[in-house]
Amino acid sequence: MASNNRSLRPLRALTFALTLALAPAVYALPVSLSEADFAAQIGGLPQILEDFNGFATSGWTPSLILSNGVYVGRPSTGQPPWCVLSRCLTTNIAPGSFEAFPPDTAYWSARINPVSSSQSILITVTGRSGVAEFESSPQPWSGVGRFVGFHDPRGLLSVAFRQAPETTNYSLDDVLVAIAQPPPQAVPTLSSSGMLWLALMTLGMGWLAARRH
Repeated sequence: MASNNRSLRPLRALTFALTLALAPAVYALPVSLSEADFAAQIGGLPQILEDFNGFATSGWTPSLILSNGVYVGRPSTGQPPWCVLSRCLTTNIAPGSFEAFPPDTAYWSARINPVSSSQSILITVTGRSGVAEFESSPQPWSGVGRFVGFHDPRGLLSVAFRQAPETTNYSLDDVLVAIAQPPPQAVPTLSSSGMLWLALMTLGMGWLAARRH
């Protein structure tokens, strides 16, 4: 019986090695950050701010080229009554998405200026680590708007906005991106040949250990 147990050791070692080699890397999804945490984490990183003050008042367009990406939806630029401090990006009631960020963008933030203080906004953040859903909960109206900020250490790809049911118009302002240094990198994974060598080496070590007993 003891001999049978020893003969199984190499197989067990091989199974364990293959499990480790083939297990996919696990990454955290994009996260939402408070304004204080966002500011602390982007300190010293290259940043690009789009405040929309350089845009003339425009009608509705299918997209808008920004200094730090592209907005795709049905935007216009101007200064509606609820953007009291500067020009902003108005979305009316159409969903839209910020995309085409500079390479290695790992942080993104903006300020939401809703018409109604009771309004919720639904936000979908897509990064190289996955997709996460967030909600900007109702808050008292403020001239500077509500801060929303997101981070993906592997890099952000898009930030999409849509209204929750029974909400009204809103606008966005002060869109900021920060570039990660060093650039976001995926955790290295073994190639197929590397996994095979790892399995064979482990099998050999297990076989030698079994021969000694």
